[in-house]
Formats: sequence, structure tokens, C-alpha cells
Amino acid sequence: MSLRAAEGKVNGKQQTAVLKVILLVLALLLVYWFFWGQRKRDASDKPPEGNTSVSPEQMVVCAHCQLHVPESECVKAAGRHYCCEEHCKLGPS
Repeated sequence: MSLRAAEGKVNGKQQTAVLKVILLVLALLLVYWFFWGQRKRDASDKPPEGNTSVSPEQMVVCAHCQLHVPESECVKAAGRHYCCEEHCKLGPS
């Protein structure tokens, strides 16, 4: 079967129907792409969750058990850092 014979079997109505389906699929893809891209842009515009302006806290070593604790949670006595009141009373090891 030659190419011209194959072309002759497809009438104008069938070509129009195929073109409409192709255009519909393209339109749906464009709409999906637009909304998907918009959602990604919205997510990237938001600042990260949590407080990002807080700097890391200094860690200190307990003079009794050598446990590392944040400086704000330690007990200070005689120039030394302790992880709890009990270790502060016991003193350095």
C-alpha cells in the first residue's frame, strides 16, 4: 500500500477529531504545568520553618562526669560547669 493510498483513507472529519484530541491534551498539560510550577514557586518563596536567626549555643563539659551540656542549662560554681546540682555538690572528679 502506498503512502498516497493511506492518505486517501483518512477523511477530513477524522483529521479534525485527531487534532482536537491533540490540542485538548496539550491544553491540559499546559494547565497542569502552570499550576505545578506555581505551587513550587510558592513553596520556595516561603522562609524555612523555625527560627533561623538563632546562633548555635556554646556547649560546656561537666567537671564531674564530662557530659557535654548547653551553657544555658549548666550549673556554674567556682569557675567550673556542671550538668546538675548533684554533680556541683560532689565537685570535680
